[in-house]
Amino acid sequence: MIRKKVKIIVFVVILMTVLLLATKNILKLQIKQVDSNDKINNSYKTLNQKISYDSLFVDKNIILFIDFEDFSCIQCENQVLHICKWVEENLDSVVNDNIILFVKKRSNNELYYKFLIENWIKENKLSFQVNLDSNNIFNKLSVSKTSIAILDGNNSIMYYNSFPLAPIQLEEVKKIIKDLLFVKS
Repeated sequence: MIRKKVKIIVFVVILMTVLLLATKNILKLQIKQVDSNDKINNSYKTLNQKISYDSLFVDKNIILFIDFEDFSCIQCENQVLHICKWVEENLDSVVNDNIILFVKKRSNNELYYKFLIENWIKENKLSFQVNLDSNNIFNKLSVSKTSIAILDGNNSIMYYNSFPLAPIQLEEVKKIIKDLLFVKS
């Protein structure tokens, strides 16, 4: 009987220790998430300020920053293409002028990147304006990954996120674009 009570007491002590450690780790995680959200908000504000003063983005509503090296993540490439195809299928062709794709240039071989872009556009049958980042826009805006920025009429960022997106984020992007731009009926 005493052995059984000792086992129960030991079990309760171990369980309490595990619960305390788990609670401590959860609190640390929440603090880290708050810190990372603050960092995201600060970089978001910086990006917003830089975009609003750049003439390349005037009258643009959707900016896709593309780094082909990120396409080793097949989900990233598929989501970028999914958004492009969804926009082309659901929005008036006039709206294509509001969308720009920037491709990051990782070396000085501009011809190679132009060839890569042309083939990628043909292969995926895209009709959007695609620019090679010859002026280091990625670095100037501190964009480090393939990402999407959605701008309102005042050239302010309404939404910004890096790929891959969670399914709920992908739907959120579509909803924002749909609400912002004219949708076919």
